Amino acid sequence: MVYTLLGRIGAGRTGYIGVMVPVIALIVSALFEGFQWQLATWLGAGLSLAGNVIVMSQQTSQRS
Repeated sequence: MVYTLLGRIGAGRTGYIGVMVPVIALIVSALFEGFQWQLATWLGAGLSLAGNVIVMSQQTSQRS
């Protein structure tokens, strides 16, 4: 599956998915295992999301 994704969107954009997988794991853990989010968890997830948004928007604007 990863190789299909690499072929479709490229290595750079596929790398950003690797950044978001831990955030998704935290959400699933909070829903099913009772993980309690702390300030550091919120900050880390927010920074990961913000970084992905910034990088993806810059790539989109460069292609236009």
